[in-house]
Amino acid sequence: MEPTNTAIQAQDTRLVSYTSAIEAVGDSITAKAQLNVRTQLEAMRAQGDDREFGQLEIEAMEQVEALKLVGGLDLYSILLRYKFLCNIRDHNLLNVHPGRYEGLKQMAEDQGISISELHDIMKLGDVIFPFMTREYGENAVADMWEDLGKARIRELVATLSAAINGTPSQSANVRVAINAATQVAATQHAVESTLDWESVEPAERNRRIAREIVEIARRAPNVREMRHALRGTTTENILFITKEVDGRSVILAELSADQKTMLTRLMTDRIDFQSVGQTDGGFDGVDNVFLTVNAMLERARVRLNAPAENE
Repeated sequence: MEPTNTAIQAQDTRLVSYTSAIEAVGDSITAKAQLNVRTQLEAMRAQGDDREFGQLEIEAMEQVEALKLVGGLDLYSILLRYKFLCNIRDHNLLNVHPGRYEGLKQMAEDQGISISELHDIMKLGDVIFPFMTREYGENAVADMWEDLGKARIRELVATLSAAINGTPSQSANVRVAINAATQVAATQHAVESTLDWESVEPAERNRRIAREIVEIARRAPNVREMRHALRGTTTENILFITKEVDGRSVILAELSADQKTMLTRLMTDRIDFQSVGQTDGGFDGVDNVFLTVNAMLERARVRLNAPAENE
């Protein structure tokens, strides 16, 4: 029997009361994952692999397989993936998995899953969705997803989760966005109250800042305008340098952290980043490619900055 290895695209629906639906679909996906794992173990034994796995190891394999089976970043898929991620985390299944994963990143790399997506899903499920439900009502998650859309919500994950938790961020852009929202929230507080903003309890300040970020996102017609409203700037376009060699293309680009984040989000499920050194392979037909990167980028900058008549 062949394992089911095509990702299941969860249905895209506006969820009003989704708990029972998530449980039902989750049970169905778990059953498919169990079948796949059973088939894989049978194939291993047929090839002479006589290792015996304990029940907890098999459960870990099944939960990781179930996570792989759910594709997409619509709301329904995110909720399903969050369910399986919670099962893996809460039962410490990464450590007992036959892969003996040291963390989520190692598991994601081994299983071919986007780690940035998993991190965003955990922040959405652990922090942002509960906040939306508390602040805006029982159906707020579905309403907000419909109102803001996937692109704006994913763009907000780092900023909104940091604001809700009141935790410092290493990202300069997140800090700038939170500072901008803080100024608006503090100004509004000054209009409504005679108390100093700093006298407000930290948890209440965080709540108001997070709400202001949501309102800024709601007012913006698209991701670019939202980014500009929060940070006062937009991410610069990416300059790609291409070299054609033997019918193949080598593409070089110098990315800022923001540009890499933007590219990853725009090309979700279509692009993978792999860090390599000068002695690593993978560039058949291109001699000394790493030695030419800086020169090619510099030539591109010169061409871009040169007057038109010199091109």
